[in-house]
Amino acid sequence: MLLALEQAGLAIYERLKARSIELTHSQYAIPLLDQAFRKPVFTSGHLDFGKGAPSKQAIANLLRALRDGGVLKVVREGSGRRPTVYALTELVHACEGRKVL
Repeated sequence: MLLALEQAGLAIYERLKARSIELTHSQYAIPLLDQAFRKPVFTSGHLDFGKGAPSKQAIANLLRALRDGGVLKVVREGSGRRPTVYALTELVHACEGRKVL
């Protein structure tokens, strides 16, 4: 079971890596995807690109492109000081063994 989940996760990662690059044309696409795989339900505040990080606007543009392209799903829209919550739904569904989002 664990091996099958690991293989499914790798297949999802490779597919989403190609899709993320195609959608964003950004050097930050893979680092963002890596972080989403570590924490598949997140806010933009959870993202940490380290030194040389993109601007907040660039991150917002990346998230929008991935959302519009179906890689990410908005679980809860932001409002006021409450941030938008995103999910890497394909990974969440694979781990849960069913659609949950």
